[in-house]
Amino acid sequence: MGTLDFPDFTNESLAEMGSWTDLREARHLVKADSVGELSWEHPVLSGEVSGDGQLFKPSLNLRSLTFIQNQCQCRVGSSGRVCAHALALCLAMRKHILQEESIPPAVPVEKAEIPEPDDGPIISSLKIAESGETLSTRFWLPPNLEAAAKRQGIVVKMEFLVGKEAFSPEKLFKGKPYRITENAGRILSFLERICGGSFYSVIQLKPDQLKFLIETADDTIRFSEGQGTPEETPLEQIRERILPMLPDTPPAQAIPSRGQTRRPAGVRRSVTPRTRQPVSERVLLPDNWMVVDGSPKFLSILLREREHPQYKRCADWLRSEGFRKEPSNGKWWLRDQHKVLNFLALNRERLEANYDPGYTENFRQRTAIIKPVPLTCETVRQGDQFSLRMEMKAEGIEVRDVRNALLTGRHYIVGDELIYLIEKAALEQFERASRSLGGDPHMPMTGVFEARLSSADLAHTEGLIDDLDLEIDLPDDWKKRSAAIREVGRLEQPPLLEEVSQRLRAYQLVGVAWMWHLYRNQLGGILADEMGLGKTIQAIGLLLSWKAEGEFKGPCLVVAPASLLGNWQRELSVWAPGLSVYLHHGPSRRSELDEDAIPEDLCLTSYSTLRNDRDQFQKCSFSLAIADEAQHVKNRRSHAARSLRSIAASSRFILTGTPIENSIEDLRALFDFCLPGYLKRPPSDLRGEDRSWHDKQHLEKAAPYILRRGKALVAPELPEKIEQTIWCELEPGQRDLYQGVREKTEQTLLQMAAAGASENRLRFTMLTELLRLRQVCADPGLLNPEYALEDSSKFRVFKELLSEAIDGGHRILVFSQFVKLLKRLRGWFEAEEIGYEYLDGSTRDRLAVCDRFNEDESISVCLISLKAGGTGLNLTGADTVVHFDPWWNPAVEDQATDRAHRIGQNRTVTSYKLVTEGTVEDKVLALQMKKSMLLKDLLDESAHQSAKVDLTTLKSLLS
Repeated sequence: MGTLDFPDFTNESLAEMGSWTDLREARHLVKADSVGELSWEHPVLSGEVSGDGQLFKPSLNLRSLTFIQNQCQCRVGSSGRVCAHALALCLAMRKHILQEESIPPAVPVEKAEIPEPDDGPIISSLKIAESGETLSTRFWLPPNLEAAAKRQGIVVKMEFLVGKEAFSPEKLFKGKPYRITENAGRILSFLERICGGSFYSVIQLKPDQLKFLIETADDTIRFSEGQGTPEETPLEQIRERILPMLPDTPPAQAIPSRGQTRRPAGVRRSVTPRTRQPVSERVLLPDNWMVVDGSPKFLSILLREREHPQYKRCADWLRSEGFRKEPSNGKWWLRDQHKVLNFLALNRERLEANYDPGYTENFRQRTAIIKPVPLTCETVRQGDQFSLRMEMKAEGIEVRDVRNALLTGRHYIVGDELIYLIEKAALEQFERASRSLGGDPHMPMTGVFEARLSSADLAHTEGLIDDLDLEIDLPDDWKKRSAAIREVGRLEQPPLLEEVSQRLRAYQLVGVAWMWHLYRNQLGGILADEMGLGKTIQAIGLLLSWKAEGEFKGPCLVVAPASLLGNWQRELSVWAPGLSVYLHHGPSRRSELDEDAIPEDLCLTSYSTLRNDRDQFQKCSFSLAIADEAQHVKNRRSHAARSLRSIAASSRFILTGTPIENSIEDLRALFDFCLPGYLKRPPSDLRGEDRSWHDKQHLEKAAPYILRRGKALVAPELPEKIEQTIWCELEPGQRDLYQGVREKTEQTLLQMAAAGASENRLRFTMLTELLRLRQVCADPGLLNPEYALEDSSKFRVFKELLSEAIDGGHRILVFSQFVKLLKRLRGWFEAEEIGYEYLDGSTRDRLAVCDRFNEDESISVCLISLKAGGTGLNLTGADTVVHFDPWWNPAVEDQATDRAHRIGQNRTVTSYKLVTEGTVEDKVLALQMKKSMLLKDLLDESAHQSAKVDLTTLKSLLS
């Protein structure tokens, strides 16, 4: 197993790959020896990780460290993100290379001895080969070298030279081989050991260590005296002048400088007493650059070298915290008990993380009475719910003491024998957890928090408890409910017949198991797979599991757009012929509903029928309800949405590839149905940061109940999808018409604003005028029938695309929002005798249109309205897609394109977007970027900005 080409990961880079929480869990896994097999075959790191009775097999592709690919059975890994199990492999590999769990920046004295001449160079962080580029090393010696040598700490700067280019050790590319001399190898091997397995830009050496470096150097080791000058000093002059300054001293440990902290940068200390080392137990480090002395009533900090890279930054910080420097002894002093205790409570973590101070024996003894106030958490089962209590307290300290201290600006409590610090990190974590659970960003800090939790709250709450890093034993039924939601690798097999399970793809079986787990715990969720991955089939798998289990609490209900009812009937007949289905749709097929009116297993109806027969459906109780393409009811105030929410069902699910289109309000509307009351609506008058806080909380809470997989992850066999924007320049007459409409619009809006028109009237007028401008861009004939189709610049470009595609044997889907435009194109196709199919909202038998197009290769084109063809269609007979006019929401366009790019497609799909340059369509693309980020924020569980199309945005589109 080669290791030289393995990336030199730091803790920060590992945390960026996943998260600090995942990195913390990964470290626990490595400590528990949970990593089994480990294989590194560039660029793939794979292995086995055991945990919670499961065996995970993560596989991490490190070809690109910017776009890292991960595969693992856990919930995080199944979404393609880097999980704790993958990070555990990285830590184990690093441990394998360095023979330690993490990289310490310095080694004990006995391991950093000056190497003997016959010691062969061993360099693990560089790839060394005779065929590589020549690598030289340059050291910058400090101007105060003689004084620094007497203090036993000489700060040198180090850089690598490849040809004429200079690189800091951190930025040198480690993926290719380098050629070095034997003496350089001995020096680099020695420096790598004292730096803990890597190289740093700034190193602090003992005199004997620098002496070894100078005596061993050859022509590839260069020196420069005085940091800041590029002029090099000949090696003989360095030996003649510098060596006499270096006294003979016993070999000693290198003292790390800024780049070398004893604790890997970015790894935070725990805020709980079980992992926090008390001040009284700290080891005295007299050689540290920073030395801290004092007591609970005063602090003194000595910064030994003004030339140290951190000196100015540290001095400015101490000054801002109230420290004053005394010229007589060069120490920084803070003389006030209140200020001292507040400084230790609020800044000790920053002090230790950034400056690695050494504490005097006096300080350790006199501060032994200082202890942190611990954060505790306990849970209690209460019927079907749980209660959670968090508080900050210690022996002899009550919660009210904590509250009173904070109210008076004190982060400490002085007791009879001990002093308790209310530390910043613990306080921030307590506030973050309590405010998230309480749903109030301004909840006052009282030192105690209690809440009752529903089943839906458990997964989110467990994540918050994990962030607190507390040792707490959650009830078994709590862990059982939330475990499979947080990690799909823990899901149980759904009760499907073997012949059905074998027909399902692996990711589809996971989707069925996920929904079955939620159903058994009377929860609901959103299956948000990308279009074309078979959400309908997975929902049918849930229905079959319900049937096999035999828990009859009423029939099941499926609500879908009327245009998809035929598709549901077809799929049910193929996958679940044993289910009896009642279609409640159409005047001739609807009967009066009551408790006993649906003897069948499944009732299938449309949103419009549900709305019309709402009173009848309210008489019935259902085991589970499934809403397909539920973005149709994202407006919670609509009659369809209210009718859907009124359904009585033990468990509710939503199928949609676009759970959010305009803003997070869409998501809240969907959760009002699938998990009523889970996302509590924020006050309507919230603005700015308060609104953003609630939005972020709801995204985090919603994430465990949204299962989203992309084609690239679960269906890699699908061919590539190529997307291309084609810019079209308006024809002269078309441009004149566009400018006339725009100028008239501006005049109308100015007149309306002057007359005091309301925001709603202005918005309606703007949207109307935007529609007219977009029509001019697509086809001037939509606005003025005197314009022929050939007068549109887009049509001319489209004709060229069409001719080239047909000549190349390609088949095309043409999407437009304007039905009138599609009809004009249809007339042109008929005149040119080009075979086509046509589909818009008035088409009754959509499946027949799809079947004819897929089966008859003589039909080259299918004309489709964007809204009618965005869902429920399989058109894999096409391999080219043309969006005649762009729409502001990229998710809608992606759905349309995915009519062709879906399971069953075996050709590369090319998608063309026709956009007129310098018009409203140009600005629509910028708006699409915002919508795309909003959708990504939801599906990637990250913070987001609301992207609702407001009045300002509309004005910018019209300008």
